Amino acid sequence: MTDFTLFISSPEKKTRKTELQCYGIDLGTTNSTVAETIWRQGEKPACRILEINQVTQHGLYTSPLVPSVVAILPDDQVWVGEGAKRLRTRPQEAGLVFEKNLFYETKNDMGLRRTYYRAPEPFNHASKIAGHILRTSGMPIKI
Repeated sequence: MTDFTLFISSPEKKTRKTELQCYGIDLGTTNSTVAETIWRQGEKPACRILEINQVTQHGLYTSPLVPSVVAILPDDQVWVGEGAKRLRTRPQEAGLVFEKNLFYETKNDMGLRRTYYRAPEPFNHASKIAGHILRTSGMPIKI
């Protein structure tokens, strides 16, 4: 077996680092959430669940849970989370069609080659839907 090095640790670099910030993401079938941990030298790590603003018909809704639902409205607005979830109860009124401009439970399709052929290109695969959910959660990502 061949050995290889994943990374090289440098003691000089470790002593210069005074803060470390990391995120944990739960991209769920029903809900998604983001946790943040901040560690400062000489302190205990501080962990918290992030509160996420989500657009609804009645204004912003803030919660640590982001429903894993994406809706593309007729005026091309994209709603992710609670607002999109609420539109799921009356999709015809909002002009929404499952897997065309309304997406939920797409995590079940992650890793499959299946595409949503009726959807616009930025929404035509489960990984792209996941990207929209992560962006709403405030995570800097590149798809």
